[in-house]
Amino acid sequence: VPSFTTPVTTSILPDPVPITFTMTQIGTGIGSLDPTTGVFRLDITINTRLGSPDALFAGFLGTNCEMGPASLTLRSVAPFDLSHPDPEATITDSGFAFPAAHGCGSNGGLDQVLNPALELPTTATDATLRVVFSKGAPVEPATTTTTVVPTTTTAAATSLPAPSASTSTSAPPMPGPPPTGPADPIAGPEGPLVAAAPRPVTRVPDYVG
Repeated sequence: VPSFTTPVTTSILPDPVPITFTMTQIGTGIGSLDPTTGVFRLDITINTRLGSPDALFAGFLGTNCEMGPASLTLRSVAPFDLSHPDPEATITDSGFAFPAAHGCGSNGGLDQVLNPALELPTTATDATLRVVFSKGAPVEPATTTTTVVPTTTTAAATSLPAPSASTSTSAPPMPGPPPTGPADPIAGPEGPLVAAAPRPVTRVPDYVG
């Protein structure tokens, strides 16, 4: 954090007192760099807190003694040398408004002492900032890794009772109907024998003479 300490002469103390000015940026700065001309511009807003390495005077100032906010528009005084491995330039702004200090001392009681001593508010201002660009290695795109956790589904097991031992008695097969076709030939020594069909017998009555 940029800061500096300087002696300040006030109307209430015979000797100068050291006051430390600590600057902080408010919000987001907006910068632009023209790749063709190398001209750089930076818009920022800063706030300045007042403190002191003198513990006694720091106690008088309190923790809310501030100057600001002040808005700056800084521009490069010379184009960046973009062919350099680490191009750098100086950017400046002047004539920006710096408001009066406030919140200094108990209930702001030291505001009326510090503002005349610091000649605040004022536009007799000047700010200089040295900017260095580091090209470095290209930034790799961010990657997202998704891990899928397998889900195990357990089905409820169903147990069936074991079959009980039983004795089964099978009935003998029923005989089928007699064959209706011709009987199979019976094999004899000289070949199959054919059963002759029965001949009718005619009985001749006996005559007694």
